[in-house]
Amino acid sequence: MKKPLQNLLLLSLIGLCIPVAAQPTITAAGYTPIIGTSIVNATNGGGFSPGAAGASQTWDLSAIGSTGNQTTSFVANSSTMSGASFPTSNLAAQINFTEVFYKTTASSLQLVGLSMGGTKFIYSDPEDYLRFPFTMGSTYTDHFVCNYEAGANYTREGNSTVTADGYGTVITPNGTYTNVLRVHITQQYHDSTFSSPLVQFNVDNYWWIKDGIKTPLAYLYSISSGGITSTNGGYVTGSVGLADQSKVFNSIELYPVPAKNELNVALNSDVYQKAQFKISNCIGQVVNVQKNYTIHAGNNLFNIDIAELSEGVYLLQIILDNGSVETKKFTII
Repeated sequence: MKKPLQNLLLLSLIGLCIPVAAQPTITAAGYTPIIGTSIVNATNGGGFSPGAAGASQTWDLSAIGSTGNQTTSFVANSSTMSGASFPTSNLAAQINFTEVFYKTTASSLQLVGLSMGGTKFIYSDPEDYLRFPFTMGSTYTDHFVCNYEAGANYTREGNSTVTADGYGTVITPNGTYTNVLRVHITQQYHDSTFSSPLVQFNVDNYWWIKDGIKTPLAYLYSISSGGITSTNGGYVTGSVGLADQSKVFNSIELYPVPAKNELNVALNSDVYQKAQFKISNCIGQVVNVQKNYTIHAGNNLFNIDIAELSEGVYLLQIILDNGSVETKKFTII
């Protein structure tokens, strides 16, 4: 009489081992931009349809047109023209004649200021661009306030609601990317002075993001005010692979291939760094974390005990204290 129940239990356990598409999680280390790097976006002034929300989606954005390119360079606050006005910032982005100032932490990427055409937007209540970790179903509403001067002293105040509303695969003219999270951002804010009436703005924004790639793979932005709507979108161009974003190691080698009881990690670095090693299985579960590694300039060799891990395909993430991530795939037999 026990056999049917035993069979049902066995089938349930087997089902847990079938590889399925993991729900991606965006981390601070995997998404926060790195000082010294640049990205290039192809822009589209007409926008496009964002497609459906939900699990295991395929967003085909391959037909996005391009009306030009825009380069964003990430630099230290101290190397900017306006950095002294934003003392809490530890990361800045330069886009043509605009400087954007962020504060990065292990739990959030915050907008703390903006300098555009000589006008400085100084946030007394920063805007949380993204909170970490962020995965399907994550959502929050954040209040923000900033002040700027444009012929008069203005106050901008509003709320931003950020929701991860889907995950799956996104196809852009630059390539196809799996394990992508779609983030939907809506904002309602107003600008006001003592002498001028309230001006209301509504923003609808989508990002397609992937942990390990430190910029949206594609984006769609729409802003409405006074019955006028402006829409634009775009996608990142060039090489944006997981290992391409950090550019911190000259070489990385894992051996033996395939591995069995231990995994050797040989890497060459130009600089001294601190790191942790994280191993995830094929469904995204973290199965091994090794912390407090010291990476010296030159050749380094590390040994990880994997004897207790089952056969299969795994990902090794090397997560540096500066937020950079290198990812390598390996197999255990």
